[in-house]
Amino acid sequence: MTRLIKSKRCPTCGGIDFTRRHRSFWMRWFTGSQFLVCRHCRSKVLLLGAQADQTETAVDRCTDG
Repeated sequence: MTRLIKSKRCPTCGGIDFTRRHRSFWMRWFTGSQFLVCRHCRSKVLLLGAQADQTETAVDRCTDG
């Protein structure tokens, strides 16, 4: 079963090392989500709001330059 999370930390083992996988159709309803599999315990998680974190980083890079 896929767990929904908002921080990039495994809810099962607490690990931070993930492999990104292709999303199912229903997962695409959450815009900006990422489907990840923990490399330590193989639990599956759906990271919500990941695109918002990436756009903030891109904006910060543009304003620093």
